[in-house]
Amino acid sequence: MAEVRIDKWLWAVRVFKTRTIATDACKKGRVMMGGVSVKPSRTIKPGDVVQVRKPPVTYSFKVLAVTQNRLGARLVPEYLENVTPKSELELLEVVKVSGFIDRRKGLGRPTKREGASSLNLQRRPISAPTTAGTSTLTSTTKMTTNDPCPNQSAKSINNTHSDIKKMRKLLYTVGAVTLGAMAACNGGASKSAQGGDFTLTVPVSTEAEGHIVYLTNYDSDSRVDSAVVTGGMAKFDSHVDTAYIGRLIMDGRRLGMVVVEPGTIAVDSATRRASGTPTNDRLNAYTVAQDSLMKEFAAIRSDENMADSTREAAIEALGKRFDSLNEATMTENAGNPLGLYLFISKAYDLNLAQMDSAITANPTYGNSLRVQKLRKGLVTKEATSPGHKFVDFEIVNDGDTARLSDHVGRGHYTLVDFWASWCGPCIRETETIKRIYNAYPDTTLEVLGVAVWDEPENTRKAIEAHNLPWGQILNTQNVATDAYGIPAIPCIILFDPEGNIVSRDLMGAELEKAVADALAPAKQ
Repeated sequence: MAEVRIDKWLWAVRVFKTRTIATDACKKGRVMMGGVSVKPSRTIKPGDVVQVRKPPVTYSFKVLAVTQNRLGARLVPEYLENVTPKSELELLEVVKVSGFIDRRKGLGRPTKREGASSLNLQRRPISAPTTAGTSTLTSTTKMTTNDPCPNQSAKSINNTHSDIKKMRKLLYTVGAVTLGAMAACNGGASKSAQGGDFTLTVPVSTEAEGHIVYLTNYDSDSRVDSAVVTGGMAKFDSHVDTAYIGRLIMDGRRLGMVVVEPGTIAVDSATRRASGTPTNDRLNAYTVAQDSLMKEFAAIRSDENMADSTREAAIEALGKRFDSLNEATMTENAGNPLGLYLFISKAYDLNLAQMDSAITANPTYGNSLRVQKLRKGLVTKEATSPGHKFVDFEIVNDGDTARLSDHVGRGHYTLVDFWASWCGPCIRETETIKRIYNAYPDTTLEVLGVAVWDEPENTRKAIEAHNLPWGQILNTQNVATDAYGIPAIPCIILFDPEGNIVSRDLMGAELEKAVADALAPAKQ
């Protein structure tokens, strides 16, 4: 057999659990060759390289041999070679370390709750967020999306718990760079806001000839310009009045981010980093420095021979270096898009008072649409914090009307899980919720799932696949998350019998304890 369909091969070599999932991945643009999305019917042969996007990593697999039959795990290395770039695998390690939560696209870096979720290491191995329904990858490098971090014995997990607790501020800083890497973000901004002409050259695979690359404004999400791929290049030649961070998109897939400012800007085909103008070059230097520190952090964590006291001291010192680099870069770039980008990354860790203080100190931040949206979310979150009354919302799905008030404030405690089928941490956290669900009778505690940012069909499949026995409100999209100021999922809220909020944003053992403490009188 000389060639085989790409969807069938990806299923056969165990990249995807089922043929249907492999086909869907192709249709959704997650399978590529030469950086261009391919159809499920595309044929491949030995020597071809296939890219598979499983956020935050894009894996690359070289075809060694073709087959139409599902292989046993031991045979996979004879048919597939993992040639994923080292930079992608390092990104996977960083995401494993930080335990980031899945979030709605375009929202930026993690919140404190996401940093806190990395402390659940005693409960489960740290894993990178993956698309629900995909299988563990098997390759010659043994690097998979569901593997625990290297050498994670019970002792090392407990040690890591302590390490990460001491490094929370560091991890938030890493998050800014990690999310930039997820989107191949390597843009900056000049300190001058003066306008001028610019050219932007973006290398694209020759297979994308004739495709359209769009340039959008990162802050407003508005489409600014477009260019047709010619000779493997997309070239923008235009004028910018005020420098801004731009996002490049082709066929619905993000190609990277640059700072659009006067000058000649070129994107590197390998790193997807932009260069040629002052602030793009400045951000490159910043990213290189961050990458170096992240590698040091990974090395400290993986050194089994390092004494705990030595590890703690090393991490403490490294954290100070992270803080120093980040704060210095923000200060040096205050008032330009790079400074704004770093502030937005930091803003996810701020409460409302801190946000307002920062905006007062630098009013230009308040002009950002993203900052305005974040602040609005903080106002809503504060209004739905523990001690406040529940906020009702209403959804009409398939002709049926569902309200939160149908379940909350009905004389019993209600645990509400805001989740999505594609959210890996959401699916993992259902194990905690199942334990809680089985521990209390329905008359004492009702468990309710609220599906957000998801398609009803996918939600139903996940409910069946993961055996979720509690009730659900489907297809709320942004309605529920806007009502409660939820920037990232999972978000789990406990309501008392009168509909008052008892706790929110807890997971794992902390969530189980909060429920047990609240319901202790009811069980007596």
